[in-house]
Amino acid sequence: MHKFGHYYLPEGRALVLAISRFINTLIYKSLFSASLSLQLLPNMTHTAFAQAFSRTVLTRSVYVYDKGILVAGSPFSSYTDALRAIKVNPRSSAIKRAIDTGKPYLDRYTFYSTRQD
Repeated sequence: MHKFGHYYLPEGRALVLAISRFINTLIYKSLFSASLSLQLLPNMTHTAFAQAFSRTVLTRSVYVYDKGILVAGSPFSSYTDALRAIKVNPRSSAIKRAIDTGKPYLDRYTFYSTRQD
């Protein structure tokens, strides 16, 4: 709507705002109504919160697909194990950037936190 200029018309702007309110309501109901697994303090930095939250996740599952076919050994219990299985530097941040995006890594591998079959 923005690209074609409809956003600048009164009707288009009203529609965009209505869609925005609807989406924000859905997000609020589904995401923000859930309780956090740890206490968020007013002076807590993003980094401190992320580190504390990460410690609450006891197990990780990484499903690796090679051109849509599940790689042997999946699910892996860590990003490092998954990277080793596809013979990539285990210190790479490839999975962190690509997990659950559906975007192929090296035009070949996709990473998911849940099974995609």
